[in-house]
Amino acid sequence: MIRTCCRAGTHLMARVLPLIAALGIASPGAGAALQDERTTLDGVFSAAQVARGEQIMFNICAECHVPDDFGSSFMTGWAGATAYRLVDEIRNTMPEYEPGSLPDKEYVDVVSYMFSLNGLPPGETDLGADRETLQAITIALPEGDLSAARSTLAIVPRLDGLPPRRAGRRGREGVLERILLRSDR
Repeated sequence: MIRTCCRAGTHLMARVLPLIAALGIASPGAGAALQDERTTLDGVFSAAQVARGEQIMFNICAECHVPDDFGSSFMTGWAGATAYRLVDEIRNTMPEYEPGSLPDKEYVDVVSYMFSLNGLPPGETDLGADRETLQAITIALPEGDLSAARSTLAIVPRLDGLPPRRAGRRGREGVLERILLRSDR
């Protein structure tokens, strides 16, 4: 018989079961199931995906976003979530004018590029776009300073002689600055 504590409407088992599962003592297979899960620190996407994701970002997302938009402050908010949740959120909201209009594989490529921007290591194989694969991967971030992994698109001079600002920040303005900056690479 499981006893519950009704103080503040909280069940004692609701607090204990996650701990039991995390320790792998709930059943003989529970520990093995946790060990099979991977994180973004395990090289779950490929360098080829990063390159494809960068192209999609430049061709589609750059109308409103710059790579800095997806740096450590963005990714920290997703730490602990599954890769599926991030891909699904982006698929359901982007591009702003036509959410869900890209193939699933392209959304995963963009997320792989975001992972790379945050210093996560690529692996040998592409990250699959199927729900099961993405749900089995937890977003984890490397420890330490991520400033080296962030984009160099920070402050650029304006072509119209006005004070500098961040290139491409929301809206069509800054697209020319981004194109010029990319051609200097």
